[in-house]
Amino acid sequence: MFNRKTVAAILAVGLFVVSAGFAQTLEENWNDFLHYTAIGRLDLAKAYAQVIIDSNPDPVALLALSKDNPQGYGILLRVIRAEQESPGHY
Repeated sequence: MFNRKTVAAILAVGLFVVSAGFAQTLEENWNDFLHYTAIGRLDLAKAYAQVIIDSNPDPVALLALSKDNPQGYGILLRVIRAEQESPGHY
């Protein structure tokens, strides 16, 4: 009935929902977002980004997290550039 990709996606989302239920901090969610972006797991990165957005974070706190992690900021810039070069690819 389900192919392997579908089952894997369902399991990944389920694992994410369970782990998100443990109330991670903004910094932990930010770091997980960057990690999954860096390794190309954009489905999981998107889920962490949504958790961050839903938490209605302090913009100054997000800016501070970006400044504290220049490598992570660089990753995000590369993703933005890649999207601008081939819109709709992600």
